[in-house]
Amino acid sequence: MTPAVLLAVGLLGAAAVGIAPRARPLARALAVVGLCAPWLLPHEEVLGRAVAAFVPAVVLMKVFDVAADRSGLTAGERLLHLVAMYDVRRTPRVRPGLDLRGVAVGAAWCAWCGVAFWIASPAGPAELPLTARYAAALVGVYGMLEVSDGLGRGALRLVGLTAQRTQNRPHRSRSLGEFWGRRWNGLVRDWLGRHVFRPAARRGHPALGVLAAFAVSGAIHAYPVLVTLGPAWASCMLGFFGVHGALTIGERKVGLDRLPEAAGRGWTVAVFVVTGPLFVAPVLRLWDAIPA
Repeated sequence: MTPAVLLAVGLLGAAAVGIAPRARPLARALAVVGLCAPWLLPHEEVLGRAVAAFVPAVVLMKVFDVAADRSGLTAGERLLHLVAMYDVRRTPRVRPGLDLRGVAVGAAWCAWCGVAFWIASPAGPAELPLTARYAAALVGVYGMLEVSDGLGRGALRLVGLTAQRTQNRPHRSRSLGEFWGRRWNGLVRDWLGRHVFRPAARRGHPALGVLAAFAVSGAIHAYPVLVTLGPAWASCMLGFFGVHGALTIGERKVGLDRLPEAAGRGWTVAVFVVTGPLFVAPVLRLWDAIPA
């Protein structure tokens, strides 16, 4: 049943981007309707419900992009933007070739992620402390973005397109603001900037824009948890983004974003060590709930 539901979501998304230039409110409404998809699946289909929650969220983001675009995208370009990992409006053409370095880096991170997620999974080492599973899961999540970035840009290069890195050495961040605002997951960061932060900042409410961006990002991450594990675990995930939103604003007000390099990195790492379980605990609980 899961493939049929995902197909329906895809068709709904295609219809939404198809009508976006002429009926933007209706296009957005159709994308929102797609969020109902996971509720059509039985509760025991844990993985299917998680995927059926994640995919419509991505479709929703892409539809909002197309609906807000005023550059006159063709029907083919709108459809390509819907299904592409990168923002195809910002992928200059280059000579097709093989990005050996990008593919090698992506493959190396893929191997690293495999080990990390194996350690964090129920199939990992017996009687492993929960803190070790948390740490391994955090490493795995970090690596997942590096994998998708390296392999994704490598695939683009094969068809004569190039894209900026979505990851900009997040481990070098000297503050939470630098981590979330300049180094981590540029695709989501740019989308939140376009549709959430900058509209609030233009109205003179930058702090509100930051909080709203973290709230929307939290909702995107919490929705698959909600439909699979329930509101308590979803609140845990939302809490992670809520805390980071508040700390991102707070660190700037008290000057923590201007600490010396070593101290700033220590502050950033410490925050993730302390708050990481809010993010990781639902992920591990979801993993444990998936039937073997």
